[in-house]
Amino acid sequence: HTKTCFRYMAEALRRRLGRLLQPSEEVTLAGEAELVLDIDGSSRRVPVWLALGRIREKPEQQVVFIFTRPRLGFLRILLERLFCVVPVVANIRAEVMGRRCVLSWKQPRGFMRPSTISPGDLLLEEVDETLLQELQDAHSSAAFGG
Repeated sequence: HTKTCFRYMAEALRRRLGRLLQPSEEVTLAGEAELVLDIDGSSRRVPVWLALGRIREKPEQQVVFIFTRPRLGFLRILLERLFCVVPVVANIRAEVMGRRCVLSWKQPRGFMRPSTISPGDLLLEEVDETLLQELQDAHSSAAFGG
């Protein structure tokens, strides 16, 4: 019974977030995460929905959708919005470490540790392990051309 309830809730979340997208886009998997923002040298954690999806006309093209996630559920209708879209492509690095993920446009240089976070990178924490695995698989597929 618990698995059925979880599947229903996951499907309801996908449908709800899908309504915030263009008709050509769809959410395939979604879950809670926290976006870590660096504001004037101090970190701030913002709750978000992290979703993996695709473009309907190009089903092989996967994308990451990040939606705002209000802390109070009753504000969902007013404040839940699409925050950004990141294509899953080879030149955008997706580095998974435990339950956190960094999406980066910068390629690591020889002297940089791969986990170095640069301005403009997206740091997501407290991400569901299934969602992280799917994101990692999608990125590996994109990196190796298919």
